[in-house]
Amino acid sequence: MDITARGLWNSCEKTFFDIRITHPTSQSYSGKSLAEVYQQHEKEKKDKFNQRVIDIEMSSFNPLVFTTSGGMAPECNRANKKLAEKIAEKRREPYASVIMYTRTKLRFALLRAPLLQYEDFEANEVMFTSKTSLTLTSA
Repeated sequence: MDITARGLWNSCEKTFFDIRITHPTSQSYSGKSLAEVYQQHEKEKKDKFNQRVIDIEMSSFNPLVFTTSGGMAPECNRANKKLAEKIAEKRREPYASVIMYTRTKLRFALLRAPLLQYEDFEANEVMFTSKTSLTLTSA
């Protein structure tokens, strides 16, 4: 699981989140609506983590499913709205401004994540090639 938060749904209750990013227009989803893609991914995450979180951690679990185009599955959207509501209340700021800010920050973080992974992959590849004394040539 990727993130934990305390007090999002109930005061003092811990919530676990697991993030999945999907590309809804890929061939593997042909013939499925966006709602069906979201439902499939949320169900997979819940099947994997929900019961363990309830039984062992005595907490709640929320899957956070995003699309590569910036969309959010229903449960992810609900969690984002609740977070914005709590921030707006605490800071005494308008909810509309806070929700716009959180959505923007999330989308930029999602855009940046694959780039950071790619850079990390390149760094590991360079380290791998230098340790094994291999040279890579293009065909």
